Amino acid sequence: MEGHRSPALHRNELDYVNAVLDGVGRSMFGLDEVVRLLVVALYGGGHVLLEGNPGLGKTQLVKVLCASLGFGGERWGRIQFTPDLMPADITGTKMPKDGTFSHFAFQPGPVFRWLLLADEINRATPKTQSAMLEAMAERQVTVLGETHSLTPETPVRGSAGTVRPPFMVLATQNPIDQEGVFDLPEAQADRFMFKVRMPFPSAETLKRIVEKDAGLPGAKAAAGSPEPGIGEDDALVRFDRISRAIRALEAPPVVYDHVANIVLATNGAADGLAGVDRRTTDALEAWRRRYVEYGAGPRAATALMLGAKGWAGLFLGGAEQAGAALARIALPVLRHRLKLVFGWEHHFAEDAAKRYREPPVGRDDCHDALLAELVLRTAPDEPGYRDLVRQSLRAAGAALPDR
Repeated sequence: MEGHRSPALHRNELDYVNAVLDGVGRSMFGLDEVVRLLVVALYGGGHVLLEGNPGLGKTQLVKVLCASLGFGGERWGRIQFTPDLMPADITGTKMPKDGTFSHFAFQPGPVFRWLLLADEINRATPKTQSAMLEAMAERQVTVLGETHSLTPETPVRGSAGTVRPPFMVLATQNPIDQEGVFDLPEAQADRFMFKVRMPFPSAETLKRIVEKDAGLPGAKAAAGSPEPGIGEDDALVRFDRISRAIRALEAPPVVYDHVANIVLATNGAADGLAGVDRRTTDALEAWRRRYVEYGAGPRAATALMLGAKGWAGLFLGGAEQAGAALARIALPVLRHRLKLVFGWEHHFAEDAAKRYREPPVGRDDCHDALLAELVLRTAPDEPGYRDLVRQSLRAAGAALPDR
């Protein structure tokens, strides 16, 4: 890691991102970590799976984020998924033109938004979910044999060039009522860059929410307002510029090794890990057989690297900090991608009793602790790197074993 240098993002772009975070924070309390992950996913070209109890402000979060970015109010949308929702209700369809049935024109559906909240996406039937899969994967929809782009080249006012707008799906799942739902197909779940858990507010945060929502309407006016002087065209140019800058960052080689190690270790290829001794690889293979039914794929590796570069570039000062950033974003990347064996919770409880001074409590915390152990064990044995990963995992709130 010593001596590695990569160009950092421009100061103006970082100031803009900080203004976006401040704009969201004026209205959405206690969600700083969630908002940062959404911003990283937006500039990384990814989608986000949000999980949380009803009433935690998921719809308002998307609306305020759109406004804080400087996008117009019509650039965000919401689809409530129900079992009777049909693909055409999402994608749109051809409708009679000029009131006649001799000519038909395509009428875009609600999926044609820059930021789209797909509420309770797992309530839709597999047929409807397949339409969402094409939109998420290809950024296009196909209606009656015709393909329509969700991110067409858009001319920018005051410039001779064009920019492709963003398209990010923020899908929610209700963890309480699971009756009558259709599990997301693995191919669709893999299209989400992050799975983010919406935290329940603390007592202080809850008081602020009540004060805001039960107060005078004018109290909400300043929330979500963009940086002064930022119009939609300027915001679109900044989106393109920041997205390109993040992809141009060059992380240290050890981070590339670590990303590959994580994915390989979940697929029974521990012998190919870089910078990991034989004793650790044997332990990782035993861990995989005990916990993992099937592992992460190449798309997970891409999400890990894009997320690490995005977090490092936007919040840690540059790509040389990508190792610390990787540990911060690894759990949201892996939560929905690893299929664990049936009854893994019982295995974990047995192991945790022996290895943790204070074992994590709750299924979600145990799941994150299991993933954090994977991330730490696969870290290459380069001076200082594994300690950096351990510190960053703890900063992200993950429990780690004492031995």
